[in-house]
Amino acid sequence: MLQLIEISLAESYNGTTKKMKVTRSRICKECTGKGGKEDSIIECVACSGTGEVARLVRMGFMTTQTITPCEECRGRGKVIKDKCKNCNGKMVIEEEKVLELDMAKGTPEGHRFVFKGDADEYVTYTFKYIAWN
Repeated sequence: MLQLIEISLAESYNGTTKKMKVTRSRICKECTGKGGKEDSIIECVACSGTGEVARLVRMGFMTTQTITPCEECRGRGKVIKDKCKNCNGKMVIEEEKVLELDMAKGTPEGHRFVFKGDADEYVTYTFKYIAWN
């Protein structure tokens, strides 16, 4: 996330320290990013665990088939019955943190500060693909 901070010419010339508050996503510690209890995560009934749903569209004499991500499980293939009370099944929680920017003398306009280890965290999914013969 890009956030702009304005400083005066004098602050740029002499150097300054600024604080900024950022909101970032962190993996839920209560459920360790699962979204609920281990035994409450079940296979999606709508897509049979594939994460994809085939839809047939008929237009006159022609029929087309489209494969789209399942709306029930959002393409994951699994659904949470008993959601975590801390993250409500989202697997991540929003956290606010105050970052301190130490601007050295002569910091140029448009300079970007990078804070390693302070980015959003997210849960990765593994998808199953079916080969059609």
